[in-house]
Amino acid sequence: MNLLPNRIFTSILASTLLLSAAPYCGADDAPVKNAAPVITEGLSPSFRAVVSHLELGGCFFNYTEAGGTPFLVTLFDEMLKIAPESERKDLPAGLSFSGIYSMLGLDGLEAVGSSSRQRADGAFHSRTFSYIPKGRTGLLGLAGGPAEKLLLNDFAPKDTDFAIEFPIHLKGVAAAAMPTVLKMLSPAEQMKLGQQMMEPLPGVGVSAKELLEKLDSRVGLFVRLDPAHKTKFSPDMPELPMADAVLVVERAGWLLRDVLPKMMDEIARDPSVKVIKDGPNLTIMSAQPMGQPPMDFQPVVRIDAKADRIIAASRVSLLESVLAGTDRVTDGDGFKTAWRDLPDSGNTALYVSPRLLQTFSGLVEAAAQSEAGKSPGATAAIQRIFEFAKPILSHPQAVVLANEPDGIFVAANTSIAMGSSPLPMISVVATLAGIALPVFAEAQEKGRLTSDLTKVKQMTLALNMYATDHGGKYPETLTELVKGKYADESLVEFSDPVSKQRIPWIYNNKVVESSPAGTLLIAVPASRKGSRAAAFKDLSARIVTDDEFAKLSAQATPAEPKPRKKKSGN
Repeated sequence: MNLLPNRIFTSILASTLLLSAAPYCGADDAPVKNAAPVITEGLSPSFRAVVSHLELGGCFFNYTEAGGTPFLVTLFDEMLKIAPESERKDLPAGLSFSGIYSMLGLDGLEAVGSSSRQRADGAFHSRTFSYIPKGRTGLLGLAGGPAEKLLLNDFAPKDTDFAIEFPIHLKGVAAAAMPTVLKMLSPAEQMKLGQQMMEPLPGVGVSAKELLEKLDSRVGLFVRLDPAHKTKFSPDMPELPMADAVLVVERAGWLLRDVLPKMMDEIARDPSVKVIKDGPNLTIMSAQPMGQPPMDFQPVVRIDAKADRIIAASRVSLLESVLAGTDRVTDGDGFKTAWRDLPDSGNTALYVSPRLLQTFSGLVEAAAQSEAGKSPGATAAIQRIFEFAKPILSHPQAVVLANEPDGIFVAANTSIAMGSSPLPMISVVATLAGIALPVFAEAQEKGRLTSDLTKVKQMTLALNMYATDHGGKYPETLTELVKGKYADESLVEFSDPVSKQRIPWIYNNKVVESSPAGTLLIAVPASRKGSRAAAFKDLSARIVTDDEFAKLSAQATPAEPKPRKKKSGN
């Protein structure tokens, strides 16, 4: 397998270019000869507002006003109007760059500034402020209302390795975005969209329109690795550490009030589920652990009506410790260092521990090295990438976004001076992902072939049971297996795990009792990178290449008898 396809080479090149353009924060012993003068005439009020959120004297500082951006947006609209019909015919009829700009909420953005400095521990503290003096509008409203105390302060368990929280603030955003979206649709499409918005969503019971009008929630997901215990999810996948998780959802009680009553009757009849009522609160859990230690997960959900909060955890003991406040990530020294100089209130937050970064890096490196040995050049390139990436992945990554009355403030502690964007860090992750994806994709494909082979064996067994009961005659169609209860309906149509579509099996109904043992009987309809699972009359099953399958298929199809030539009367 080639581990350095064009996309990885592109990622490496992008990483090099981005990092060469990123601010350098090394020591500078050169004496400062002249201080930069601060002007008084024409001092921008936007500058004052932005700089008050930033830090001066670090390794990077940037300030930019929106300036001519609105003019450019208007210019694009004018160019769109005079464009030939042949170039506009495939575009939405109501397309407007100004409308999209406004829908995104960017028409209220007046200035953006960034700063970055290196801390004593080697990490970089960066800040960005987007100045929006008239308030956030359009899709910028997705970030919710004013900043709140972060959920991770109260619900992230000790030694959390991954924490993410964000608002789902659809309320009000639809009013700002829908008019622009509808203008780009034809009347028929507008009517169809309106009908779809009114239909109840499967499993939820409320319509998309109701969600857009009412949903204003906060979600927090907190994951803790257990490196001492590892498992394999398939024979071809590397060992992965076990993990526990806590999920918190706030302000979704109105949705539960519509959905929960419909579920309770079914839950009450399920002996594997235990329900505990505590006044207005409700706890729903698995009656028993789902396996033996360390796989003894026991999922539990607690619905706190008074706080309008839902908390789910992978274990009952984990939920109890989180609720008691005895197991919090904020108590750990490592987290305190990672979070230093960051606010405790915000709207969106992300935290990634060094342990998770190093675990990810180790998995990718091990998987890549196991394959890269086939190509010395690839091995050398991969080693260089990891030598560069390891120092970057040695620090925790923490980011907080907080809404303020006059804009959006972002503070971060990361391995790279982010400057005006996080692209350098993203490019490193993209490079690692570019190496990892081909390796894991191949392992996943092997896992699918193994699954296909199991299904093929089940179908072969069902076909032979039918033939035994019918004097050696195989069914004309596979549906006869269902009628005779030789196979379940879900098995007689192949379900592709990628597309999720049901596809008919490739079935040779010309097989008879006297057919050779190696005659193709049934095969998977979907080829997986040049291979597929197939089974034969002698009950054997194996993976065959597409070329071999083509030959087997030709042998399985009896030749049409050639028409005889009429004899002449002479």
